[in-house]
Amino acid sequence: MKMNKRKAILLAISAIVFIVVIWSLFPLLYLFLISFAGYGALPASLELPKRLTLNNWKEVLFTQDTLWPYMLNSIIVASTTVAITLSITIPAGYSFSRYKSKITNAIFSSFLIFRMMPWIAFSIPIFFMMNKYNLLGTRIGLSLSHLIYTVPFAIWLMKGYFDMVDTQIEEAAIVDGAGRLYILWKITVPLAAPGIAVTVMFSFLFSYIELLYAVLLTRRPTFTLPVRMSAYMATHEIHWRSIACASIISLIPMIVLFAFLQKHFARGITMGAIK
Repeated sequence: MKMNKRKAILLAISAIVFIVVIWSLFPLLYLFLISFAGYGALPASLELPKRLTLNNWKEVLFTQDTLWPYMLNSIIVASTTVAITLSITIPAGYSFSRYKSKITNAIFSSFLIFRMMPWIAFSIPIFFMMNKYNLLGTRIGLSLSHLIYTVPFAIWLMKGYFDMVDTQIEEAAIVDGAGRLYILWKITVPLAAPGIAVTVMFSFLFSYIELLYAVLLTRRPTFTLPVRMSAYMATHEIHWRSIACASIISLIPMIVLFAFLQKHFARGITMGAIK
């Protein structure tokens, strides 16, 4: 009876997971169908369009205003954001994890303020700061603006992952004469690699898809992919077929990054639960 009950529970869970996965993939499949639809032939449901064409893909990929430069800008901005974020948050997260006091706890908790406030509240100060230092219309200026979100979020993540690393390993290294910097980069960081992979994924994803600051701070040569995709929504017409093609193409960098970090990512997501 118990075995039959367990099988029934597993079957029910599997059915629920299957339904959720299908539901989650439905928008992606619908985008794929729209990308091949001819003019005036958008499918009303999950069915093949009445007129199939490759013109939508040609327009997005091979016309004069091709999508590739905008994707390159997005990748450069996101990669720069991740690099700066890690260089700040790895030492900061380690410090908050190992040196605990009332002051450090208060500073650590204060990072929540940046998570509570809406992004648009920082847009005007950020704009004037970038204008003052001649960073408007530059990729580095946009990357620096993204740190307002990624750094507080990544510090919270990194602190939690460093808490999972057993301090006895570090104490043994200190006894052997190792310094704190050596312990951090040679011992603690490799052990926290799954958590760092999760931080990289979330930081890259946010910077890659961010639109508000990209619209405010970039100019024509440095437009990112979300800015270009928003231009498909014209005043009198929305180019759904081009948006569908661009959306599918935009997944490529994220798929490549996930494939590269997959080994650590799955473990990093469940690292706290395993502990």
